[in-house]
Amino acid sequence: MDTHLSLILIITFLFLLSQFIIQKVRNYLYLPMGICFFLIGFLLSQPFTDYFNELTGLRLPNLIINTNKNSLELLIFLILGMIGFTVGFKFKLKEFVSVSSEQINLSLIDILLSILLLGGFSFIAFLFYINHLLQLQQIILISLIVGIVFFTLSTKPLELIKEKFTVEGKNFSTLSFVPVLNNFISVLLIGVVFSFLNQNTNNTLNLNYFERFIIGGLIGLIFGFMFHFFIGREENENKLLVIITGLILIGTGVALYLTISPLLINLFLGFIAGNLFKFREKVFDLVKKFENIIYIILLIYAGALIKIENPIVFLTGIFIVFILKYFVKLFIGWLAYKLSDDKLSYSHSVGRGLNTQGIVAIGLLVNFYQISDHPLTDIVFSVMTVTILITDFISPKILKDLLIDLNEIK
Repeated sequence: MDTHLSLILIITFLFLLSQFIIQKVRNYLYLPMGICFFLIGFLLSQPFTDYFNELTGLRLPNLIINTNKNSLELLIFLILGMIGFTVGFKFKLKEFVSVSSEQINLSLIDILLSILLLGGFSFIAFLFYINHLLQLQQIILISLIVGIVFFTLSTKPLELIKEKFTVEGKNFSTLSFVPVLNNFISVLLIGVVFSFLNQNTNNTLNLNYFERFIIGGLIGLIFGFMFHFFIGREENENKLLVIITGLILIGTGVALYLTISPLLINLFLGFIAGNLFKFREKVFDLVKKFENIIYIILLIYAGALIKIENPIVFLTGIFIVFILKYFVKLFIGWLAYKLSDDKLSYSHSVGRGLNTQGIVAIGLLVNFYQISDHPLTDIVFSVMTVTILITDFISPKILKDLLIDLNEIK
């Protein structure tokens, strides 16, 4: 039998088996089904393919990493651009009028303490145990990335719960708002950090890190205003989809030319489009349609990048990061509650709902993997990605229990 056909049949069988198992627990955990696609990506990864070939004596090829690698990376860059656009588009300034200052404070405290505590822990660990592998500047930047990634949040678990229950209350409202602000700031900060981390500067333009960041942001804003002025009254969904995809594609190409993150340029494009476009809901519906598709592709790609060179270090890292992250989030919720003037805005246990992550976090990590070239790239990416997916696996159940305890699920 042809090796490619053998691989496809094996992967199909394992995918159906994982789908069956996860479907059985879905009703209990309210589980996002994307984890199946991550497993598919992992089964297609180079380390797993090599292990399987050694175990079975077959010669199955690696379909993702070794086949059309450049084309695949360009597709992933485009997907990252779409994520940036989505994050920017959801950040609507008018909605901040109805948001309480306590909700904004919770978001800002989560951002600050995630960087200080989770990023700070990473910095200490890197500094004392592997400082011989990296320069101090690299350690600082990677530690910042850890903190930034871990304050990104997802509303998907809330949406899953809302599909099954009647949910209403201030905690639910708070947990629906915080991801919007957190994710916008996370992509903005990642754009800054990646501008410094990426050493492949464009010699033709002879621009430094700061100049590339500023130019990228300005181009994103210009594209956003172009979107508004030229098609601000367009209602046809097909035309809108083509135009949005085209602008994202151009923005991503500019980002690659400037060697900055495609997340950044498209963040500003989405921000202007989301705040000025007249028929915002039509674009929002389009955004939700391609959000699931890009998440699936991104998860498959992320799974294929996972490398486990030392299982003990890998599993220990996941355990430490997961536990530390969970209790840091509990502390953040408790501290924000204690510092708030209005104790009715949210509960002291709201931190239990700050563990939900998803497409933005995975996107930031994939972008980090693409531009980072140092000995820690594989282990940092693998540990953080799997930790996030484990969190996504259990967070809907934790979130549901929290809302039940707070009497916000009817």
